[in-house]
Amino acid sequence: MKKYYFRVDGGNIYSIATGHIARCLKLAEYINLREKTEICFIMKDYPEGIDLIRNKFEVFTLDRGIGKKDEARILRESIKAGSYFICDLRGVDDAYISEIKKIGATFILFDDLGIEDVHPDILINPTPFCYEKYNRIGYPGTTLLLGEKFFFMRPGLSDKSYSRNFLKNKYSIIASFGGADPLNITEFFIQTIVPKLGTCDISIVLGPAYAKKEEMINKYGASDTVRFVTQAFPLDPMLLNHDIAFVCGGDTCIEATRSGAATFIISSIDYEKSLGQLLDKKGMAYFVADIEDIKSGKFRHDYLGALKDKERLKSLSVHGMTLVDDRGLERTYNYLREKK
Repeated sequence: MKKYYFRVDGGNIYSIATGHIARCLKLAEYINLREKTEICFIMKDYPEGIDLIRNKFEVFTLDRGIGKKDEARILRESIKAGSYFICDLRGVDDAYISEIKKIGATFILFDDLGIEDVHPDILINPTPFCYEKYNRIGYPGTTLLLGEKFFFMRPGLSDKSYSRNFLKNKYSIIASFGGADPLNITEFFIQTIVPKLGTCDISIVLGPAYAKKEEMINKYGASDTVRFVTQAFPLDPMLLNHDIAFVCGGDTCIEATRSGAATFIISSIDYEKSLGQLLDKKGMAYFVADIEDIKSGKFRHDYLGALKDKERLKSLSVHGMTLVDDRGLERTYNYLREKK
């Protein structure tokens, strides 16, 4: 029996948080429903991330301080030959990949940022419209799964997604800025944007690795405007039940557009900023600004006008739903099966 290993980290870590874990968990659960196999998550010892997995799948923990070279050596000695090694880490190089492949493992790498000098067996970059970059780069021996067709939505979400009714006078708004939000965009949103939103029902998600839950609830929990949600993993069911979403520009952004919520983006890293600007240009979301630009006053102040423009909100909802479908898991799994 072949075994699937997922190498992923998550926790209260800048630019990583829990989105990579959520993506791997979707694929692991999809595989687990379709074949009798063993699944193991290999994770550095960040408890906020491990807690999301340990009741579902086996977890093999690594010391936080271990380097890539020593890690690859340990894993080569620990994992089964002929297995699938699905890696959702940044900074992976060909030396790491080669070390794992020495035992005959099929190496699958997620590469949202477009690293140019790696050659796994399968490379997955589900970032929308990323194909041109790879057309200019040679990847001999690597199967490329590129673009929004390989973005992982939970099966069946498209059956529940719908364009919202923006003719009403009171909207429901959800705000979620990642599983950890180490830059604390959440508090900035409460202090700066919430007072300008008018009469709305606002749900603010404090992710599973958010470090200031108790402090935020004590500070703002008595508000009649804001409702805090601390149990929202996965997030997509909540997105389906709100008219408007304020998010960062990662997977949550794409899930929000697919759900039919009119999506407004406040990015925290360059990747999110690029994606937000691209979706804005295509009319699928509204990019407010990067958080650092907002803090210095450099942002699109007309976002309030967009929030009051019923036709604009309707357009964002309708066009956003066309970005991805719910077959990304199926397509990816079929490629994995072909590698057997």
